[in-house]
Amino acid sequence: MPMAWVSLDSGDSDPARFWSYVVSALESIHPGFGNEVSKMLLSPDFPPMEELLNTLLNEVSSTECEFALVLDDYHLINSRLVHDGITYLLEHAPPHMHLVIISRVDPPLPISRLRARGELFELRGTDLRFTRSESNIFLVKMMGLDISSDKLKGVHDRTEGWIAALQLAAISMQDHKKPGVWGRVVTGENRFVLDYLAEEVLRAQSEEVQDFLLKTSILDRMSGPLCDSVTGLSNGQTMLEYLDHSNLLIVPLDDQRRWYRYHHLLSDFLSSRLAQQQDSKHVKIIELEALHLRASEWYEEMGMPDGAVRHALAASDTTRTARLVGRVALSMIMAGARNTVQSWLDTIPEEYLDSNPRLCIAGAWVRLLSGDLGGVEPKLIDAERLLADQGQDVGEAQAMRREMDAIRAYYARNQGDLSRTIELSFKALEQLPEDDFLARSCLGLNLGYAHWLNGNVRAAEREYEKASANGLAAHDYYSALLATSRLARIQMLQGRMKDARQNIDKALNIASEREGEILPAVGEAYVCMGELLREWNELDEAERYIKEGIDLCRQGGISESTLLGYIALGLIKYAKGQVDEAFEALQKANEISFTSGVIQTVIRTPPFQVRLWIAEGNLVEAEMWVTEEKLDHRDEISYLKEEEHIALARLLIEMGLTEEALSLIRRLCSAAEDGGRGSKVIELLSLEALALFRDGDAEGAIIPMQRSLSLAETEGYVRIFVDLGDDMAAVLRFAASKGIMLDYISRLLPAFDRSAGMNSAYQPSAGPLSERELEVMRLISTGLSNKDIAGHLVVTLGTVKTHINNIYRKLDTQSRTQAVARARELELI
Repeated sequence: MPMAWVSLDSGDSDPARFWSYVVSALESIHPGFGNEVSKMLLSPDFPPMEELLNTLLNEVSSTECEFALVLDDYHLINSRLVHDGITYLLEHAPPHMHLVIISRVDPPLPISRLRARGELFELRGTDLRFTRSESNIFLVKMMGLDISSDKLKGVHDRTEGWIAALQLAAISMQDHKKPGVWGRVVTGENRFVLDYLAEEVLRAQSEEVQDFLLKTSILDRMSGPLCDSVTGLSNGQTMLEYLDHSNLLIVPLDDQRRWYRYHHLLSDFLSSRLAQQQDSKHVKIIELEALHLRASEWYEEMGMPDGAVRHALAASDTTRTARLVGRVALSMIMAGARNTVQSWLDTIPEEYLDSNPRLCIAGAWVRLLSGDLGGVEPKLIDAERLLADQGQDVGEAQAMRREMDAIRAYYARNQGDLSRTIELSFKALEQLPEDDFLARSCLGLNLGYAHWLNGNVRAAEREYEKASANGLAAHDYYSALLATSRLARIQMLQGRMKDARQNIDKALNIASEREGEILPAVGEAYVCMGELLREWNELDEAERYIKEGIDLCRQGGISESTLLGYIALGLIKYAKGQVDEAFEALQKANEISFTSGVIQTVIRTPPFQVRLWIAEGNLVEAEMWVTEEKLDHRDEISYLKEEEHIALARLLIEMGLTEEALSLIRRLCSAAEDGGRGSKVIELLSLEALALFRDGDAEGAIIPMQRSLSLAETEGYVRIFVDLGDDMAAVLRFAASKGIMLDYISRLLPAFDRSAGMNSAYQPSAGPLSERELEVMRLISTGLSNKDIAGHLVVTLGTVKTHINNIYRKLDTQSRTQAVARARELELI
């Protein structure tokens, strides 16, 4: 069957790297496999393991053919997260997927349980040893030895069929000048004395080859140029090809034979031998450190920070390690390798961590982005103390202080201190070199978000534009995508829907340029696209984008847009008449706001729940919320409370408190105009028209209605009017009767008729209420929701809505409040 093979080494315990290799291996046998998982792995924050593996298993389930995933040298993995992930994979894998684990020791997995279930096939040491016949075939036919049957038997008996030992023996015996070599091989009950065998192999080689083997044994993986850098010679590729052709326990890692590794048995021996050669002519202990430094320098030059740091650590060069980690920490974290950076810091001695400002700053980044906010400031204080005490280069010290300002700016934003966020971000930007595009992009994102939360959308727009350009210049597609998507969101808030659409398309193009690799950050663009299409009343397409955007944002840990996505999904579901699903989506949004650390300011779910309660006629819940929030129409106007006050205005209109509603609406509208929030101006003008119309002042409603329509027409707004229900349809019809915006209104009115979840358009009264309608009317008067009425009467929600529509039509009303008042006037209840 097809096999997806993963060759592991000691650096693969990082969960992000481990699962990336698994996905790549599966993609080799299932082209196109792993798109969803790859999105999650590209996130700066490693996703929850169960969520990651469920996504992987869903993609595996979509494949049809039987295959095996092979994890070779699994004993080198020491991560509990990886082991737990493999256990989960074993317990949930579909029948057509088989897992093969090759390990020198039993892995820390539920082997006993699997064995008891009959779900484990084991090949132990005895199973893997060659029989005498197989040993003969291997030595004679594969290794080309011309020896007697007695010697063949002796080799087999002494190696006990251990294949690696047979190979070493065969290589040694190819030197016919040593006919009695195997008489000196000693075997033990559980292991072989491989040192002698390896020495025979090593001694059989020229001094040049021996020197190459020893010096390059420090490398986990080898290429010709890397070997040249380590040895100081220029024959690396030639040597690797020679070792490959000579069967000297070297394993090619690609089809082009550019990268190799030594067999672990040989690697272990060479590493041990290298450590023992302190005073030999081959290598001295001082040179051992120099070898690692050369490897580190090569990896750094090639832009491969992982290898550069690993070899700097192996060389015990903490100064170089600190410089490398400090320099690449932010870019590594932004690329989704926060766990790797953390593992580097964990490897560095504690006393050095506390005495190096660069490492303190790297530790602060890790704590900040992992949610350990309490550990951020102590690290920054340590860094400041060290900078004051140590004689740092002036330029280097300034760079570190700028980075600390950036960290504090992010920290302040997470704490909701927006003025300090802006102050620190500007301070850091003023000191940054013009060509430090990555830092400028990150700070621009921070500034844009702070301005957005402050209601200064014009400033937010400027910062997001710069952050997008700087992200692209730095080839940091994650921040470029975020900035471009958030720029589109700001333009939507400004009422510039068409400009927003252009930037959403730009964000999607940035993602497409990654050669099919969709970054989780593109989820922001999908959510924005869904919100825009919802407003344009393209509900099915909007829902598709929103759902995909939510999945991507969840994978990328982008909580704000995940929350906004669920709010938009709730509004879409309600517009389609799926009331329960609508409230369920809003509940998920509410949970995110409390569990993910999202600042509960402008991104709050309850105002949207209130909107649906009012549309459902559930004024009791809405009034209870207003009381709990201590909202009043005389409150001071604040952008941070804008959605809450709009929800209050809607409730005041529904309760017939027109004067209070108009006072609040007009103050909100003035503030929105001053802040450049055009979409809110359109919404508030519509609410003003609605309040006047409901109060009997149809002529007075014309002025705000006409202004609202004028602002909305060129940008294609639809739902902003339709979501206000049948009363708004009546306002629009009255405006049309006055010859106002006829073309636009003629396009809007059909959307009311097709809008599920809202009451049908106003119709004249016709006939008395039936017995069932009277019963529904009485339940409405008690404040029960449509859902509660359906449960009380044991009928469907749709049946209840039909009865309510009939009641409105017969009583010549357009809302629950009006219907209750009219029914009491007629003494029906």
